[in-house]
Amino acid sequence: MRISTINGESFRIGELSVFDQLNLARRLTPFSFAIQGMMDPKNVEKDHTIMVILLLSKLSDEDSDYVTHKCLSVVLRSQGKDWAKLQTSDGVMMFQDITMKTMVNIVTEVILENLGDFFRTALSAVAEGAAQ
Repeated sequence: MRISTINGESFRIGELSVFDQLNLARRLTPFSFAIQGMMDPKNVEKDHTIMVILLLSKLSDEDSDYVTHKCLSVVLRSQGKDWAKLQTSDGVMMFQDITMKTMVNIVTEVILENLGDFFRTALSAVAEGAAQ
């Protein structure tokens, strides 16, 4: 687990089970090559959020919801000295002040934490494909 600060709030990014990681990768990987040419190869390493937005845009609503909810399910938000879940077990957001931009940044952090090595390979392929 690591702590990320997004829009001035601290979030604890948790670990997905290996099966949840596999299910996320299965949904996201087919589209990693579809976004080749959509990203500047010079910025691909720092534009993780743009990559996640592009990947989510290629998914069905059902798969996008799955990825988003699965990622948010392992995140806690700082509440003083305590930590609170971002969503209930049935996917209802516990904090109404979280914007779409913040939510996508959180999802990006979870993907990087849990699938970072896997997607660094995809990012390298995107960069190589764009350079050719």
